[in-house]
Parts: sequence; C-alpha cells; structure tokens
Amino acid sequence: MGMLICVSSCEDESSVFSIPIQEKPKIKEVRKSEGLLSGVPILEGNSDPDLVSGLRSKWVSNGPGLINSIAPYYVQNGGEVADLVFMAEKAGANLLTLNLEPTSSFLAKGRAIYSLDFLIEQENELTQAAIAKKDFTHEQRNLVLLDFLKKVAATETDIKFNIHQELWFEKASSTLTENFISEMSRFINLCIFSGVDDLIKGIRLGENNQFNQEEILKFALRVSAEINKRTGNWLQKKEFWMGGGGSGGAFFKGIATSSQSEEFFKKMSEEVGAFAFTYKHHQQIILNGMDCQMGCLMEKLDFDRNNYEDVRAFIEEELGFRELINFIKASRDDFPLHANVVFIGDGNDALEQMTDVHEKAVQDLLKEAGDGFQGNLGMNVISKLDLPEVSVYDLESKLRFETQQKWINWPE
Repeated sequence: MGMLICVSSCEDESSVFSIPIQEKPKIKEVRKSEGLLSGVPILEGNSDPDLVSGLRSKWVSNGPGLINSIAPYYVQNGGEVADLVFMAEKAGANLLTLNLEPTSSFLAKGRAIYSLDFLIEQENELTQAAIAKKDFTHEQRNLVLLDFLKKVAATETDIKFNIHQELWFEKASSTLTENFISEMSRFINLCIFSGVDDLIKGIRLGENNQFNQEEILKFALRVSAEINKRTGNWLQKKEFWMGGGGSGGAFFKGIATSSQSEEFFKKMSEEVGAFAFTYKHHQQIILNGMDCQMGCLMEKLDFDRNNYEDVRAFIEEELGFRELINFIKASRDDFPLHANVVFIGDGNDALEQMTDVHEKAVQDLLKEAGDGFQGNLGMNVISKLDLPEVSVYDLESKLRFETQQKWINWPE
C-alpha cells in the first residue's frame, strides 16, 4: 500500500510518484506538568499547541537580507547536532524551529518576493559568501536541511521541529501564496521520501505584513488545503501555525468579524491536526499609515509607553488582542486543538528584549486568557554574539538558569 506524493504540483501525472507507507513508532511527547485537557485526543506525533515549550534554533542575520547559515547556525558554525539537541532537551524544550529560508531569486529588499519560475535558478558553489547573500538554489538549501534532520534522527531525540518561513503577501490568492505552498510541499515530500518527516511537527508562516484579517484567514485555509493535496494529506496529522498580522505579528483587529471567521476553526479542523495563531510583540510596527517603533507609535496615538495600563490598553484595543481572546474563547471548547495562540517572543525572538512594562502587560494578558494561550516559542537556544541575553544558553553553551526558568514557566 502506498500514497501519491507530488513533487511540486499535481496538475500532471509526471510529477507524481508512489511512496510505500511504513508504520512509525509512537512519538513520546515532552509536556509541561499540567495543562492537558481531559478527553482531548492527542494525535500521533502531535501535541496541543498550548503545551509547546519551544526554542528558536535559527541562523543569525549579518545585516539586512543577510544570513550566516542555512541550517541552525550553531551546527553550521562547527557545533554538533547532538549537542544542540541535548542542550534543547536539557533546557526543557519539546520543539525547535527550522527556517526554510527563501533563496536570493525569491527576494526583494530582504523579503520573500518570489520568482515566478523555479527552474531558472543558477546553481552556485555553496560557499559562506553565497549563503550570506542567499545565493543558493532550493535544492541546495533543502539538502542542507535534510542532512541536518538525518543527523537529528540519529540522536534518537524526542525533540520535534516546526518548519518556518516568512512571507509578505497581499492576497491569499496571489502568486506569492502559491509559491509558499510549493516551497513547503516540496520540502515536506523530500522529508517523507527520506524517512525523516516524523521529526517535523508542523509548519509556520511568520511575519507577513498583512493587516486584512480576512486575507489572513483565507491564506491559512488555502495553504493547508493545497499542501494536503500535494503531500497525501500530511497536514491532517500535523500542525499549522499562522503568524499574526501587521509588520511583525501582533495585529489581530478584525479577526472575529470577517466573512471567514464563523466557520474558520471548523474548516481548519478538517485540514490540520492542530492549529495556532502566533503573537509576536514586534517593536517595529506599521499602523494607520504610521511606521515607527511601538513606543513612538503609542505616543502618536496618545498612549504612554511607560505606563502599564496604557500599554495593556494599546495591545488590547489598537492591536486587537482582546478581540483575538474572544475569538479563541468562543471556539475553544469545540476545537481545543485548533483554537490556540502561541507566543513567539518579540522583534528579536526572545522574552528579554521587551521592556519590563511591555513584558508584564503581554504576560498578564496571556496568563489571564488561560487555556489556548499558554504555548511559548519565545527564546533562542544559543545566543547571538551581541545579544547573549536572548537565549537560554550563553556562548560557552552553559545553561542560563534564570532565563531558562523565566522561559519555561511563561506566562506565569
């Protein structure tokens, strides 16, 4: 018995081949001590997003549009895969991210503006300089990530991975959305064919610069349905996380009132094993035509950036977080695996980059919201050279106890 797998799209039979289905062992879940809802089924290899304690295992930016690795930079810069996995497990993580970084032919001004033709890429030698400029092909990138996952599999770890990509899209029906679907589908199929897809917990769209909540909901539904068509319904036993709106991921105003809102969670539950929106407290934000740091934007709208009540009101009212809470709560009982919000951190992907006032406001909102708002992917596993405070480990790979405790107990 087998299933049909599409390499890119299923429009012609030449792009389809059969892969035998193999029984896979049950995946041991690493969970927090409390929070599992009674009677809620947990899919094989898939836990409630509300129970995620995740870490970023990303590359490091060397400037606008520049990166220093394809695989997690700790590994590509000489570290051992087994050490990275061990450190994550020791810290208490049950999830790591893996970036499916767009290539240079897909980029404009450092954002994922895709080429219309996958076949015109020039394969260059995969040097450090080429990596920094993202001057590599999809195949080169995918093989680097596949090699990383094979090394992870050899460690027999319980850690799973969330495949992440950013995309600034205008319409859910756009060519950009189609290319995101193709990118994810091709990598998923490669992992299925190579026998490492059980390491992948799901996929995530990160920053998207989209303020229209109807387009965000349409995007999530289209992406999940199309990826299922091209991967043998792979997402039906996996997770899909959709980034919040705005330039960073904190904008949700209008999410409960679009034409897609009423049936959204029902439709999503038919496509994916679990779903979550992600909240990222990004400092750079564009709102009402104003583009500046969150603090200056607050002041332009007569909110005091240093006042707890003002910060909280700004997040709830201007960014629509109160509407998001109500939207989730209205469907949480019926769809506990799909009505979720996962905290991603701030603009630098770490809890400790927010000011104390902003951090307390976000923390209190998530804590008060309760079930459905407890998942956390807000810290890096290993720090950037000039930002040692954003990770649970220092540069010598020593566990930073206070940061680790703060991260794993978030939002308490």
